[in-house]
Amino acid sequence: MRGWSQAVVGHDADHDLLPAHAGMVPSWIPAEFAQAVPELARSERLKGGLSLDLIARATGRRVVKRVDEETARIATAKDLALLELEADTVAAILVLTASFFDADGELLEYGVDLGRFVRII
Repeated sequence: MRGWSQAVVGHDADHDLLPAHAGMVPSWIPAEFAQAVPELARSERLKGGLSLDLIARATGRRVVKRVDEETARIATAKDLALLELEADTVAAILVLTASFFDADGELLEYGVDLGRFVRII
């Protein structure tokens, strides 16, 4: 996948990428956009639209393809903390990822959503 070898905004030990803080959903954005849209590198909620809207306005690069993946796994200690679950909990979680690409196939953003299962009887 093109775009992954480039520097990105932020750093995450699990992904060798830096997170952009666009609310509660972690996302990773190539560092080249930090110069065009400096607010992407800040640890605060974005104003003026979603990260992809800001990137499109600043660079003209728009999303033409989205690739989603859904998986499930046992939560790690980091997952439990993010989901505000007790540290000794054993839980299956849903992991949803989304990759957004421009017309040249270049990565614009990669996002991850974590969710826990709730049993309703």
